Amino acid sequence: MSKKPAPDSWEPSATGSDGTNHHYVVSPDGHVRIDYEAWELRKSEFLEAPGVTDLRSGKLLFGLPPYFDASENWTGPHAFTLSVREGVHFERIGVAVDVDAGTITIERTGEVHPFARAQKAIRRALEDYRASLPPPPPPPPPPPKTLLERLPRPASGWKNWFLMLLIAVTFYAVFLGFLFWNQHN
Repeated sequence: MSKKPAPDSWEPSATGSDGTNHHYVVSPDGHVRIDYEAWELRKSEFLEAPGVTDLRSGKLLFGLPPYFDASENWTGPHAFTLSVREGVHFERIGVAVDVDAGTITIERTGEVHPFARAQKAIRRALEDYRASLPPPPPPPPPPPKTLLERLPRPASGWKNWFLMLLIAVTFYAVFLGFLFWNQHN
């Protein structure tokens, strides 16, 4: 009796929805169910926090809180990789889940952790990954100022009004002087 070769990509055996903000995916062999609970982060942006259940025992293996977002990729009959991000950050890490061993493996570092420490390990791995990224580029320089923006601003309050009155009186006196000079020349 020959074994069937493993497919290149595994497809879930079942998917569905139990409500507006909840959907699930069942492993290709039907032994593992991943429940996704959708939480609105911002207007029309949702985070889908996963919870992994062993259907053979009915036991919740591990779950992530609502500020995590994940999607799965099946790598075997009941083995999968979660692509995880946290909140508003767009950096994702891969987390390989081994249901038989009861562990997760952070793909970037190779660290192996039991399901009981999955949440803390994933959060720490995301923080370490974000810390290892280069700092963002500096913001672009502001556009050059116009001529009016370069002029010094007058003081506020009564000083501003007094200055405007002084300028107006001066221009009026110069204008009257010009008219007087034109009449006599």
